[in-house]
Amino acid sequence: MPFDGELRPRNRIRNGLALLVSEVRPNQRGRSLLVDFSGTGVRLDTTQTFSDESRDGTLQCTEYLDPSPQLLRAAAPTAPTVVDPAGGNWCRFSPDGTRLVHSRTNGMFVTRTAGRIADSRVQVAPVGADEGRWSEDGRTIYYRNANAW
Repeated sequence: MPFDGELRPRNRIRNGLALLVSEVRPNQRGRSLLVDFSGTGVRLDTTQTFSDESRDGTLQCTEYLDPSPQLLRAAAPTAPTVVDPAGGNWCRFSPDGTRLVHSRTNGMFVTRTAGRIADSRVQVAPVGADEGRWSEDGRTIYYRNANAW
């Protein structure tokens, strides 16, 4: 049976030994896939729901849930912490794992990943900003607004 959708690479994790991919099909909700290169062969995990993982592997963030995004402790993913109860999407960890950038309908925000995260949200980009990505040193956030970066 031919595949009628597309696969979009999203993020390298686990020191480059795994890749998060979005599976997009017409008229269906997308889902995340994890392609793991760490073993003797390539393993595809279709049960993952997270969208990014901190470099140390202790935190995960997930989109496509209601409300979203959510911050998960990797050791206890059944007890998610809602980063933003108003909802949002596209979450990415800073290189040091201390912050999370995520989009909402009213702009792009950065939130701490520890302490009182609900009180730490700071708007960093206007309405329409999406797909925030951190620079390697964690000092700059790049984002898409319509067709421009």
